[in-house]
Amino acid sequence: MADQAHFVITLANSASFSGATLTMRVYVKAGTGGTISNYVQDSSYKLLRNSKPTKLSVAGAWQTLTWNVATEALGTSGIALTSISRIGIEIRATPDTAWSNPTIVYVDSISVNSPKLSFAFGASSTVAATPATLDVAGQVLWQNSNAVDTTASRAVLSWLASCP
Repeated sequence: MADQAHFVITLANSASFSGATLTMRVYVKAGTGGTISNYVQDSSYKLLRNSKPTKLSVAGAWQTLTWNVATEALGTSGIALTSISRIGIEIRATPDTAWSNPTIVYVDSISVNSPKLSFAFGASSTVAATPATLDVAGQVLWQNSNAVDTTASRAVLSWLASCP
């Protein structure tokens, strides 16, 4: 398994993402290896990844990344798009062989068109800085430190008052 880090928002209530498009506004301050993308998980922890991640090396300014969940091939995931309970951000070393150190990615916001959801990270209360292995309540962004979810050493999630 390649080095990766998962950052998650646990929804207050499961929702249907059968017609959903996710939008994420990000800025890669440092990072030459790896990719960033979204994923969703249903209430049974089945995961569907964006099949077209963005290379960190091409993201040097604020940009909006969009993923049409509704048209993503489900493959053998077994996911129930009608029962999504988590939205995730995945940062992976692949297809490259190593991370650059440090890799720093700012995330300004994540939104979903249907159901209408919006998560702006404009206050420290919108981020849980302590990694966890179980869902964190309050629809905050948190780092999933489960050994299957975050295999990269020294992965950290924090909030900053000001970004570039």
